[in-house]
Amino acid sequence: MRKLLSLITVLCCLMATTTWASVEQSRETDTHSIYYNVLPTSALPEAMARAYGITRSETRVMLNIAVHRKDGDGAVPVEAEIEAQAVNLPGQLKRFRMRKLSEDEAIYYIGEIGISRGENLNFELRITPQGEDDAEVIRFRRTF
Repeated sequence: MRKLLSLITVLCCLMATTTWASVEQSRETDTHSIYYNVLPTSALPEAMARAYGITRSETRVMLNIAVHRKDGDGAVPVEAEIEAQAVNLPGQLKRFRMRKLSEDEAIYYIGEIGISRGENLNFELRITPQGEDDAEVIRFRRTF
């Protein structure tokens, strides 16, 4: 549990403070809040990356997604079906294999892909929260 909470804390801090994070880090729907970020895996502490089987490298990025159902004044983490991919300028498709990390009430999905330095990627995330029929589609662009 401590490892997961440490990973969650680091990811949240990175989402809030790094130059890799953009203004578009969340999407609000009527019923859910979706939080997402993508960052070089070299930004993760070595011990944490090792504990979760994440390859640290300047040429790998990690996508991090969390979905919360709006519940009155708060929010409750929920499971979701997630499809994530990125396409570079020459049109090469890169698919993320997403893994669920959960413990107690925290639920996060992470996935990694290899990149080239200076590569410009167009991301498409299809996120279907548990209990919903329709996917929320999020598109954004990053240059690494």
